[in-house]
Amino acid sequence: MIKKKNIIIILTTIMALLVASILVAQSSNSWFLLGNNISKLKNDSTVVVAKVGDMEITKRDVETQMLFKKFQNDILNENASELQSSNNILSTQSLTKEDVLNDLINNDILYEEAQKEGLSISYDEAKKFMENTRDTMNAIISGKLKCANQKEAIDDINNFKEYIKGLGMSEDEYWNQSIKDYQRVLTVAKLKNKIISTLPENDRKDIDKINKYFDQYKNTLRNSYKVEILDNNL
Repeated sequence: MIKKKNIIIILTTIMALLVASILVAQSSNSWFLLGNNISKLKNDSTVVVAKVGDMEITKRDVETQMLFKKFQNDILNENASELQSSNNILSTQSLTKEDVLNDLINNDILYEEAQKEGLSISYDEAKKFMENTRDTMNAIISGKLKCANQKEAIDDINNFKEYIKGLGMSEDEYWNQSIKDYQRVLTVAKLKNKIISTLPENDRKDIDKINKYFDQYKNTLRNSYKVEILDNNL
C-alpha cells in the first residue's frame, strides 16, 4: 500500500498533470506505468534524508516526487512546438533531487505553520471534499455533468483511474486513504489564501506578484524552523 506522504505528493501534483494532459495527449498506459513505478518504490522507505521538527522526509518521498516531475516533463515535451504555437508555454525545466527535497521541506513547514495558526481542516471536512471530488469525476464520466472540454476531461479522469490501478489499489482504497491527506493539502491552502489576502487588491490579480510574495513568505518562515538535512548525496 502506498504510504501517506506519497499520496500527499499525488494530491498536490495530479491537477497540474491533468491540465497538461489536456494540452498534450498521453496514453492511459503511461499513467498506469507511473502508478506502477511508484508502487515499486519499496526500498528506502525508512531512509530519512531530512527532518522538519518531528516530521521526517525519506528517500522514497524524494524518489516519488522525481517520478512525477519526470512524467510531467515527458507530457509537456511530447509536443512542445504545439504548445508554443498556441501560446500555452509551460515550463519543462528539470528539477534536481535537491530542488525536490527543498519543496518537500517547505511543504512540511507550511503544514506545521498552518496548524499553529489554527487553520487545520477537520477530518469530516476533508472527507466531504473527497466525496465531492469523486462524485464530480464520476458524474463527468457518466455524462450527468457537462463541462468545458468534456471529451478531454473524461480522458483525463480515465487516465487518473489507470494511475490508481498502477498503484495496485482499488479506487475505494485510494480515495479512503486520501482523506487524512486532503486535510493536509486543504490546511496548507488555507494558510496560502490567508497570506495572499494581505497583498493589496491589485497585486492579488497578478500571478507573478502572488508567487513572488508567497515565495518570500516561505523563505522567511523557513528561517524560523529547525531543518536537518541528513543526506546531501541523494
